Order: sequence, then structure tokens, then C-alpha cells
Amino acid sequence: MKKITEPRYMYSLLILSWLVYFVGYIARLDYGAVMVEIIHSEGVSRSLTGLISTGASLTYALGQIASGFLGDRFSPRYVMFSGLVATAACNLLMPFVSSAHLQLLVWCANGFAQAMLWPPMLRIFTEYYREADLSKMYVRVSTSNTAGTIAVYLLASFCIAVSDWRTVFYVSSALGFLTAIAWLFGMDRIEKHREAYGIPEAKEACSDSETKPALTITALARAGIFFMAGAILLHGILKDSVTTWMPTLIRDTYNLGSAASILSTVIMPVFSMLCLYFASFLNNRVFRNEATTSSVLYGFAAVGSIGIRIFSGRSPFLSLLFGTIITSAMYGTNLMLITAVPAHFSRYGRASTLTGVLNAFTYAGSAISTYGVGALSEQYGWNASLLIWMVAATVGAVLSVFSVRPWTRFLHTK
Repeated sequence: MKKITEPRYMYSLLILSWLVYFVGYIARLDYGAVMVEIIHSEGVSRSLTGLISTGASLTYALGQIASGFLGDRFSPRYVMFSGLVATAACNLLMPFVSSAHLQLLVWCANGFAQAMLWPPMLRIFTEYYREADLSKMYVRVSTSNTAGTIAVYLLASFCIAVSDWRTVFYVSSALGFLTAIAWLFGMDRIEKHREAYGIPEAKEACSDSETKPALTITALARAGIFFMAGAILLHGILKDSVTTWMPTLIRDTYNLGSAASILSTVIMPVFSMLCLYFASFLNNRVFRNEATTSSVLYGFAAVGSIGIRIFSGRSPFLSLLFGTIITSAMYGTNLMLITAVPAHFSRYGRASTLTGVLNAFTYAGSAISTYGVGALSEQYGWNASLLIWMVAATVGAVLSVFSVRPWTRFLHTK
């Protein structure tokens, strides 16, 4: 399989992929970013707004499996283009839908469309980049998640301050359509270069025609993937529910306005971006084992969840600090378990499929927690929700530790 080696095209692919996922993240998180304003300006309950986010997470989880399958069998660049156009259309519809129940349908469709982005992108990376370049490219493209989170919360606070929450969806939609066009034309140029000037990687030069080994359930179990899947489920509970509900928690607990509450939480994704590089450093220079690295990161998340539970109500700074520790650790865990781990299975021809399946566990967790945290806080107060975060972080750390030994054996026999 031919790999691109010319720096100009290597970075063109990186920038295009980064832009697609950056814009995709804005178009996915914008509802969560303005949820606090919808609750207070439209009089919608926390449980109902949480249900809309939950619906999107469920369809995203199911879509991940479908996307992984499509990404391994069809042109991944066209799968990604279709997903980006569909998510732009869903964002354009949201401001015109007045009923919360219709918003649920539109946002569920958006969740499915969003699932068409990451698994095909992972396949493109494994096919276009040499193995020596993959690790750094994964880290760099993963910063699009946190950059998109920062951008959407800045955009939401600005739009609410000068206009209203609907404006966020107009901007997200326009960005989606423009980026889809740029992706299609940019990838056409990169693909033509790869076909004309790409160089087969040495160890793959004689293997393209060989039959790929079968990836069985037994092989996955022996590699500790099922322990990882449990940790991924719990990481979804933590990462997305803390990101989604922190502005509302800050507003309710410390009586800040919507714009100020949203803006204050921008600090979380800023440090989450730095944690991606920290996680990469730990894995590449210290442990050289994704399961061990995720265990350490989960340990940090457990400390953060205990801290936010103990110091809740005493200081918005402390709440944000411990929330930042949780989300930063979970972004690093995401890099390890959903990006780096599936890449080890590229020789089976199932990198996209496995990414989709594992990512589905993330958003199954997200679906459970986004609705659950809102409903719990509405009925029992925020302390009940904070307890859920503490339990999820602790159990996730235990499951990550359980995966270390089988994953180490897999790496040694690869």
C-alpha cells in the first residue's frame, strides 16, 4: 500500500482532517454548549434537554458501528463527506424547530451523521501515513477535539451575549458545508499525489496481496479489549457529562449568568489539549503501553472526581479545577483506547471497524450519563451527580488496570 512521504502532502492531509473533525466537533457540541441558556430562556427542563443530548449520543454510538463497517468497505473520504454535509443540514434545521420533541429527532439524526467522521479518518491515516509517522499524526489530529470544544464554548458565550442561542447553529451549519467542499477537493489532490508518487512501506511491500489474518472474538479477549471496552464506556460517562453539565452546575451552584458560566468552562478543554501531549509522552517515552497509560490517567480522573465532590459549593475555581482534571485525563484516555489501540489491528484490515465499535461504547456511556446526570441533579441535587462521577472514575481505573497484563502480552506477540 502506497504511503505519502512528501511533507507538503502529509501536512495537507493532517490539516484537512483536523479541520473536518474540528468543525464536526463544533456541530456536535453546540447543543450542549447552549443547553444552559435553553433551560433558562425557553423554560425547558434539565431532564428534557438532557434527553435530547442522550438521543444524539445513542444514535452516534450506533452510527459508530455502521461507520466503522462502511469505512472499511467503501471510500472513507466519501463517507466522511456525506457525514459532514448531513450534520451541517441538521444544524441548519435546529433553530427552525420549536418543539423539543422535534429537536430530539433532528439531533438524533445529527448524532448518526457525526459518526461518519472518525472511523473512516482512522482508516485514511493508517493507509496514507507510514507507521513511523502515525503516532505524532494521531496526537496532532486529536487536538481538533479540544480545539473544537474551546471554539464552541467561546462561540456560544459570544452568540448568547450579542444575539441568542439559535445563532450558534447557523454558524455551525455554514462551517460544516464549507468544510465539506474543502475536504472533497483537497482529498482529490492528495489521492492523486499518493497514486503517482506514493512509496510502499518496506514491510508492507510484499504483503498487499496476502490474505489478512482473521480478527476473532477470542483474539480480542486475549488482548484485553473487553476490559478496555468497559473503561471506554465509563470514560464516555465522565468526559461528556462533565463537559455538558459543568456550565449548568456552575450557574446553579454559584449564581453566575449563562454567558459567564459557559465562558468559565473554556478552561477545561484548554488543559485537555495539553493532556493529549502529556498522554502521548507517557505512552511513547515512559510506558510504551496504552493500557498502562490509560490506568495512570484514570487515576488522575479519580482524584479529580473526589475533589469536585468534597469541595462542591465552596469555590467556582475549585469546581473548575477538579472538573478540568477529570476531562483532561479522559481526553488522554480517549487518545490511548480509541485512537492508538485500534491502530494496532490495522494488519487485520479492521482498524476502522474496531474504532467504530470502541467509540460506540464511549457514546453509550455518554447517552446514559447526559440524561442521567441532568435527571439526578433535578431530583436530588448536584451532589448525587458528583457521586456518579466519582464511582465511574474509580471503576474505570480498576478496569484499565485489569487490561494491562493481556494487552502487554498482545504487544509482545504482535
